[in-house]
Amino acid sequence: MSVGKQYFSCLLLLTLLLTVSSCNINKGQPVSGGKPYEVVVVGDQDSIVTKTLSAPIPDLVRKEASFDVIQVRKLRPNDLNRLSHAIVTVTIDPQKGKNIQLTTERDVDVQKQVIVHITVPNTTVLRLFMERNGSRLRNYLNKFEIERAQEALASHHNKTAEEAIQKMFGVQMLIPAEMKASKKGKNFLWFSQEDGANSVNICLYRATDIDFKRQRDSVMRINIPGEHDGMYMQTASLTTVHINPGKSVTNWGTWEMKNDEMGGPFVAYHPIGTDITAEAFVFAPNKSKRNLLLKAEAALYTLKNKRDKKAKQ
Repeated sequence: MSVGKQYFSCLLLLTLLLTVSSCNINKGQPVSGGKPYEVVVVGDQDSIVTKTLSAPIPDLVRKEASFDVIQVRKLRPNDLNRLSHAIVTVTIDPQKGKNIQLTTERDVDVQKQVIVHITVPNTTVLRLFMERNGSRLRNYLNKFEIERAQEALASHHNKTAEEAIQKMFGVQMLIPAEMKASKKGKNFLWFSQEDGANSVNICLYRATDIDFKRQRDSVMRINIPGEHDGMYMQTASLTTVHINPGKSVTNWGTWEMKNDEMGGPFVAYHPIGTDITAEAFVFAPNKSKRNLLLKAEAALYTLKNKRDKKAKQ
């Protein structure tokens, strides 16, 4: 098999393995630990996987790493890193020839844990493989972080806000309990968590314009004014769009306050088959925004049609 075909086969294997994982939860096991978006990487020679996971997120105002990586040479039996919720192990095995082996495990030593095992013949192959497929590894671990955030949200959420959403839009969605401030407009709801100069926000509005930026700017200008006349929220940039055919469209970008110095990142989620957009945006000057935005983003993906029996209560 040629090198090109070998990598193509590994690409298909990676997609399969990073989509379907075993899950054997033992309720007697402790729950995994570690901070959100923290990954333990084991045996990573030349920090190849570490650099891949530490790549900056393109959708934030300032560069922030996709994941915070803890590097260790090996995991010993009593190593506390074994209890981490996300682990990637790297094994260099010259006996593998040109083969690349990928496996994933769930809930091995603790509950709510994922382990990705990567075995390659040498660091050259590992580097090339990460260059071509590193984004898939980041996406897989990001989805796992979203799962964890949604599980926490399901047990601690704002029922009053959710009743307002159901009444206005006829849909169900979980809102973090910390978001206690709210504002209501025409076909518009805004929930906010204030912490000093920082704020994390979720808003819902009806989307009738196929031009996302034009629709967003129109809604925000009306509903999110600044402190003085002539100040209002607008889109500063659109950095990424993800289309899940037949299911949803998600836009990431940055916002700014016209005639003011406020700004930050946002993500907007629009399920196909509805005229509703759910958006999260953050204002946190001189502070890391990654975890704040991604926690709110996880809430957006709980948006369900009222008719959907699978909607979370």
